[in-house]
Amino acid sequence: MTTPQADPATFETGAARSALVTGLIGIVLMAIYMLTPVGPFVLYSGMLFGLVGLILGIVALSKRQPKGMAVTGLITGAVAFLFGLVVVLFALLFVGAVSF
Repeated sequence: MTTPQADPATFETGAARSALVTGLIGIVLMAIYMLTPVGPFVLYSGMLFGLVGLILGIVALSKRQPKGMAVTGLITGAVAFLFGLVVVLFALLFVGAVSF
């Protein structure tokens, strides 16, 4: 009895798919934060998912995984993380905890 061999034409898409999913979750959480009266946990969760999507997008591009999913995850992750960072910095400036 022989064991089935992996088709050489198939390739790993785990990091690219994960980057896409986590980046999109980050964007959705940012939209929920802006459109509904929820607490800062949703904002921080969106930033975390965005950062994970950004990192996984970079990893997927370095491993030459599907470029479309990797770039989309990279962009959505970066947008979610940077948007959350801007909101946090604006809140700190508005409260006066940080001054430039």
